[in-house]
Amino acid sequence: MPKTIKSENRHPVDRLFDIRETIKALETEEKMLKEQIIASGDTVGDEYLAQLKDSVRKTLDRKALEAHYGSEIIAGFCKESSVRTLSLFKKADQPVDVFS
Repeated sequence: MPKTIKSENRHPVDRLFDIRETIKALETEEKMLKEQIIASGDTVGDEYLAQLKDSVRKTLDRKALEAHYGSEIIAGFCKESSVRTLSLFKKADQPVDVFS
């Protein structure tokens, strides 16, 4: 969890950064707890039960397909989609040109 409590009266960009940091901390804690549960085998809590389940996932190896069939053929089966990302940078670390 973040070490300091930040005001809710912050610019949305700054608040987004705070939220991402909180998510990162929670995901780290989640990973640690999962590892602890799996290592100990203790899956019975006071309120909840955990269930371990093994499964197999199949994925396509695009590089292997391209090596075997050629990238031109594989390209015909690929679909394109637009993605918009929102990156955050500390002002002191990254000069930002807001007009570009």
